[in-house]
Amino acid sequence: MAEQPESSSTDKAEYLLVKEEHCKGHEEDRELTVYEYRKEQKVEEFDKLNCEWLQLILKKRSAGPTVGKSSDMSLQLFFMAPYDIDRSRRFMQSDSFQNSYELRAEVLEELTTNDITLMQFGMHFLKQVLFGETIIPVKAGATEKRTRERGDIAEIRRKAEIEAHKRREAAKLQDQ
Repeated sequence: MAEQPESSSTDKAEYLLVKEEHCKGHEEDRELTVYEYRKEQKVEEFDKLNCEWLQLILKKRSAGPTVGKSSDMSLQLFFMAPYDIDRSRRFMQSDSFQNSYELRAEVLEELTTNDITLMQFGMHFLKQVLFGETIIPVKAGATEKRTRERGDIAEIRRKAEIEAHKRREAAKLQDQ
């Protein structure tokens, strides 16, 4: 995609022919138009997925550097959904996820067997996590339960950090 002026509201596709020694397609006896090549390679499917990803990035970027600062967990999800399909699938199959979200059995089945569906679902999930768009229905009481559980974990971590700090301070005193 060619870079557009900031005031532009549309994309403009431009293509270049790059000849590299390792590409044996240039040695073929037939010529293809860009349209024919893209159709033969089924590029439209990938462009559509890529477009969704770019829209997500642009939306996040347009929020500014400090608006809606993402948590570490959100950032992990941000990279997991498009790049780690196996981990993403395990996450969607986890009890924690399934206890939190209302998903029909056929949707869950499709997420376990279809990588494209899983990636698209991941984009929807990211929109929900990052921007609060309610796309995937949340089970009644799941948010409150998760908040309580996270609060308990945060308290355990806080106590562990205090204890670790006390041990470091005690070790410093012994060294003096």
